[in-house]
Amino acid sequence: RLANDSVWPQWEALFREYRISQIPGGSPPFTDDKTATDAVWALCADAPPPSSKHGWRGRLLVAYSSSVLLGAAHVILQQRPNTATSVAWEAENPHAWRGFLQDIFVAPGASGKGIGRALMSRVFAECQEAGLPEVAWFCLSENASAMSFYGGLGFTPSAATVWNYSEMYDTTS
Repeated sequence: RLANDSVWPQWEALFREYRISQIPGGSPPFTDDKTATDAVWALCADAPPPSSKHGWRGRLLVAYSSSVLLGAAHVILQQRPNTATSVAWEAENPHAWRGFLQDIFVAPGASGKGIGRALMSRVFAECQEAGLPEVAWFCLSENASAMSFYGGLGFTPSAATVWNYSEMYDTTS
């Protein structure tokens, strides 16, 4: 389901835990937890940009059991590579945009129970309903559990979808 303000306390705690597990200590992004959580929450809020033909700029999808948050996925609109930089939200070309999966994470106690698979299914459905021609995401090659998860869904890594941390940032200085 789509998140609303009632989700905030559980989502914030889970998102902070996720950030700690995914970002090596001392590595960029250097954004503090509060700034990062506020930015992701604001970006994925359900308020569409003016004249958006897609109807939204970001979605925060959540999985619950009873009243316990089990996982979340953040998907945003992103301009596709090789499209004109002047393409605006109201552009006539619906193929100028794609869904971009920013994050997907599952609570540690819910791992292996199909929550991630269900969230990915919903990400694809949201993007399809919005008329987006593709969904993209990046994954650190060092993240063995994520690489295994995506492989289990039938995806294979490519140079365009897998980042090595050492290639993104100089972590030696």
